Amino acid sequence: MPVQAALASRAAEASAAVTKKQEWRTRITEPVRWYFVNTGATPKRNGNAKGPDVFSGYGQPDKPFASYGALAAVYASLFSGLLFVTHRRGAMPERIEARDIGLLALATFRLSRLVTKDKVMSSFRAPFTRFEEPAGAGEVEEDARGDGLQRAIGDLLTCPYCVGLWIATGLAFGLALAPRSTRLLASILATVAGSDALNHGYLMLKEKTQ
Repeated sequence: MPVQAALASRAAEASAAVTKKQEWRTRITEPVRWYFVNTGATPKRNGNAKGPDVFSGYGQPDKPFASYGALAAVYASLFSGLLFVTHRRGAMPERIEARDIGLLALATFRLSRLVTKDKVMSSFRAPFTRFEEPAGAGEVEEDARGDGLQRAIGDLLTCPYCVGLWIATGLAFGLALAPRSTRLLASILATVAGSDALNHGYLMLKEKTQ
């Protein structure tokens, strides 16, 4: 009887261990199974794997989303670095005056057009863009070319609204770290923006009087 009781106890312990092992296996595999079922991914077989297409719902699968993310990471790193340096030097302003915001807005507008549209600056954009057509007033229309990072940089360099964020960030931190030099540069760009507006106004008036 003692031997039978001992064998029964060991059998019960072994059964409990197997049950517990199965419970843990279920806890581990159930989230994995849910992932594959709900994302459309398939597990690796013979070294090959098909990952989930997380961007399929966007409707533009040719877009270089990973490279866009890399550019966003570069911007975040630059912003964090400039923020750290500004704090370290004790140059962080409590607020920016309205006149400085207006000056930086005009400077950002003009410099973003210069970077993304200016005919002379096209030599710097050429590795990432292709020429489409002249746009008048010394500007050109271009489109991004290639794929991956080349395409992402091309999209950035042909979009004044996109580049504007980078330029405004640089000018704002420049105002904090080197206010005199930044105001001088911003004043030059703002003056050019005003001159461009006057030139366009003059041409429109000249066309109406002819």
